[in-house]
Parts: sequence; C-alpha cells; structure tokens
Amino acid sequence: MHISSIAPSLLNATVDDLRRHAPFSEMKPAHLSWMAERLKLAYYPSGAVVLQPDAGIPGWFYVVKQGSVEAGGATEDSVIRLLAGECFPLGALLSERPVANQFRAAEDSFCYQLANQDFHELLGQSAVFRDFCTRRIASLLEQSQKAVQSEYALRQEEDTRLERSLSELCQRTPVAVVQGTSLKLALNAMNAARVGSVAVTDSAQSPVGILTLKDVLSRVTLPGLDLDTAIEKVMTPDPVCLAMQGTARDALLAMARHNIHHVLIVNEGKLKCVLSEKDLFALKRMSVQGITSSIARATDVETLRQSGRDIASLAHGLLAQGIEAETLTELIATLNDHLTRRLIELETDELNFPGLRWCWIALGSEGRMEQTLATD
Repeated sequence: MHISSIAPSLLNATVDDLRRHAPFSEMKPAHLSWMAERLKLAYYPSGAVVLQPDAGIPGWFYVVKQGSVEAGGATEDSVIRLLAGECFPLGALLSERPVANQFRAAEDSFCYQLANQDFHELLGQSAVFRDFCTRRIASLLEQSQKAVQSEYALRQEEDTRLERSLSELCQRTPVAVVQGTSLKLALNAMNAARVGSVAVTDSAQSPVGILTLKDVLSRVTLPGLDLDTAIEKVMTPDPVCLAMQGTARDALLAMARHNIHHVLIVNEGKLKCVLSEKDLFALKRMSVQGITSSIARATDVETLRQSGRDIASLAHGLLAQGIEAETLTELIATLNDHLTRRLIELETDELNFPGLRWCWIALGSEGRMEQTLATD
C-alpha cells in the first residue's frame, strides 16, 4: 500500500472525478473542494488487505477511484464488490466501531481516503453527504433484514415439513401383498409400481413383514431361490410401524434407531402407506441409513472415525435445511449410540473375552438424547 497527498494542480481533476458519482455530484462546490483538499490517494495491489476487523475503528473513509474492492462475507455468495465511485465503510465510521468484514483489493486499485475526523466534519457541513450516508446505511440494513427474513422463512418451511403428520405424507396407495403370495407376483407388483419395497399383510390388512430390493439380492437372487416361494419365507418380519398421528420427525428418528430405509404407516392396525427415507429427505451425499449401515459393517476404528465425520456432515446438512434443534440433537445422539456400541463390540472382540456381558451407560447430553456436534 502506498498513500500520497493529492497535488494542488490535480485538485480540479479530483473534483471532476468525484462529481461523476453520487453523492458528490449533488454536493455544493465549496464542500466538495474542502473534501478534495484533504484527500489522500492510496494504491493497493491485487489481494492487499484494505481493512480488517481486528484493526480497530477505521481511520479513513474510502472512495474507490480505480479498480475494485471486495468486502468478504461468510460465503462466496455474500461477498460484495465495490467499484469506482463507491464508498466504505460507512457503518463502521458512523457507529465508531471496527468493520465486521475484511476489505481486500480485488485487483490493482486506487482509493481516495479521507481521515476519520474530516469525514465527521464533512457530515456536519454537507446535508447532501450526511443524507447519503444515513440513507445508504438504512438501505443496507433493509437488505440485511430481508435476507434474514428470507432465510427464516425457508427454515420455518423446513421445520413445518418435519412436523407434518404422517397422514399428510401418505399420498400413495401402498404396494402390498398378503401372506402366501409368491415372490414372482410380489416382485412383479414392485416392478409395476416402480418402488423399492413391498409390504406384506395378513388377511386383515395388518402389516406382518416387508421385502426390499436389497433383501431380494441377498435372500433371493444370490441363493437362487425359486420365485414360487412364498414371500413370508424371505421377508423381514415385524416391520417398524408408526401410527398415522405421528410426524415426519418420528419417521426419521425411527429409521435412525432401527437402521432401516422404510417405515410402515398404519391406522387402527391396518396398513395405509409405506414411507421411505427418500420421501423425507433428499440429502446430497449421505443418508441416516447409510451411516448406520456403515457403522454396523465397520471392522476397525478408522472406519468408525469416518462414520463420526459423516454424522457431523449429515448434521450440518440438516442444520442448513433448517431442522429444529430438538430433532437434530436427538438424531445425533441416536447415531452416536450406534457408533459407541459398535466401538465397544470391536474392542471386546479384540480382547477375546468369550461370554462377557457388558452394560454401557450414557450420561449427560448423550443420555438425555440432546447431543450436539461439540461435546466433552
């Protein structure tokens, strides 16, 4: 960075340059000349830091003369680029506080700089300048408020979705067969409906089992089982069922606890629909069932470490979608329970204590099912 005074011979050119931009174009000539006489000209090479939060109250008011300056936010989308004629940092100067974000030259740039004391004196002299600064802050506050309201609305929508009753989510007639149905007929029904599971009921339409495509591979295809076999020979008996009065949150937690993809929804004991994890969430990288399956298959501690990282990533993803705190902490605690139990199993297997019976007691936030990502 290099700062120099503006030569008297260049004052008129400086005034003309400023007049190309608001609010200087509306200021009285005397006020603009007074400002120009006190300006410094600073050069910032590309990438140079102009202002940062730990530097204290800014000593200068800046006007970009040439090039551009970026005000960094928490994400790439929140970075603001200031071009020629734009001013900063108005909020910090008016409230006499450090800047909230870092300002960095996005390219080789020149900035006019007016000392903090002169900035406040100019506010008192020029009503146009003062009005611009206060209106600019009001505009930024309004934009910020709208962004917060928009984010809050999105989170409210997600929270509402998780609290929707299962009766609302049951929009499709379940693909189901009765006990005694052959595998061939059951698989044809799944294929025709293009679903990944088929429920099995008794004659009273009460669920007694479920068969998924994953089950078909391991229990039918690989063993070469005859397709005339009755479905109850290979189905998973006693499927997890939830009442219609439950919520999507209940279904999500049930999937986590039982390491499953599907839950059956019943009304007065009769099957009403089958909900899959995909019906509840469309996560980009991982799912609750995927993590619990990975934990169950883990044969070493390093795999469990990765599962721990996956739990954190999943939690961050759900948090970004606006999941409510109670649901998130209970889900994290449930997944951590799976991980801890598997870790104990691996250790007891390695120690080779045949017939050893053990009890694991979780206290604190884990025991209360209120686990967060940061824990002692």
